[in-house]
Parts: sequence; structure tokens; C-alpha cells
Amino acid sequence: MDQFEVIFTDLCTLMRKLSIDRCYGCETSQPSQRDHACLCATDEEIFSKNFNAAFDLLNKDKLQLAVKELLREKGVAKFY
Repeated sequence: MDQFEVIFTDLCTLMRKLSIDRCYGCETSQPSQRDHACLCATDEEIFSKNFNAAFDLLNKDKLQLAVKELLREKGVAKFY
């Protein structure tokens, strides 16, 4: 598995967790699945609704170092 696949898998896991954490149906223990946005949303909706919250949770310094290392490895010198 390459670095991008690992990052994407981790991001998907984080997005799904945030979707559950921010779901009103889960918060209030609604018995109907229709009341749970975390179950009814598509992957695109989950990403759209939770991306900013997920980005705020990331360790931005660590992320910045990882991006710089990746750019170095790919030979994109003007960005680091």
C-alpha cells in the first residue's frame, strides 16, 4: 500500500468517526435509522460535512512535515 492509500484510509476512518460523533440521531439515541445522518449519508456527504472539523483535529505541524517530505521524495523542490 503506498503512502497516499494509507493517508486516504486514515482520512476515511476519521471522517466516519466524526460523522458518528456529530450525528444528532446518535446523540439522542434515536431508534430509527432514518434519524441517523451517519448511516444515511454518502461518502461524499460525509466528507463535505466533516472535512473542516477533521482538518482542525489534525496535527498541522506533523502534516506539514509529512507533505514537505513527500514533495522532496517526488522532486518538487519549489514547494519546500
